[in-house]
Amino acid sequence: MSAHRVKQGECMATIAALHGWLPQSLWEQPENDALREQRKDPNCLLPGDVVQVPARRSRDEPVQTDAVGTFQLAVVPLRLRLRLLDGDEPRAGEAYRLEYDDGEVIEAGTDGDGWIDQPLPIGVRKAKLALRDGAEEYELHVGGLDPVDTHSGAQARLRNLGLYFGRVDGQLGPKTEAALRRFQRAKGLTATGAVDDATIEALRGDYGG
Repeated sequence: MSAHRVKQGECMATIAALHGWLPQSLWEQPENDALREQRKDPNCLLPGDVVQVPARRSRDEPVQTDAVGTFQLAVVPLRLRLRLLDGDEPRAGEAYRLEYDDGEVIEAGTDGDGWIDQPLPIGVRKAKLALRDGAEEYELHVGGLDPVDTHSGAQARLRNLGLYFGRVDGQLGPKTEAALRRFQRAKGLTATGAVDDATIEALRGDYGG
């Protein structure tokens, strides 16, 4: 048994690959019950979380002599999913250029609901998204989104929704409280300016994690 302390940009898939596990198998190990109860989403962990990694167990498999045996490893592919909006309207059919930090370049267009949905190599940590022939560019930090029930996670989601314009620093200051109230009013919630249960669920519904 070893303990893996989560770093920014890591998720269960990247941790499992590092230690030779399948993501869902590692996530569902009894030793990770407490983490699973706390975080809910294996793709959205907080730096400092600890994933328990049991020693891998060997398994005997019968094979026929004088024949070729085939073993297939089940690997769940990762995907990068982003939705582009102009206000509340999806940016449908918009051309984009996506460049991963491993050098791979993808040129395609958003679907009818404004979604970008592309395979994501497991080692990628950053990507550049270019729109409108490069007039609009974004640097994406893959795996950099903290859980929704943390202040930094709420700030990042509010900023990506266009409601918060400050730094993602995990501090619940006046700018963050104002952004939370704007979001809460838009969702018909009591405008408390706090990261309360109703706000967490509303953010999770809009954004996930």
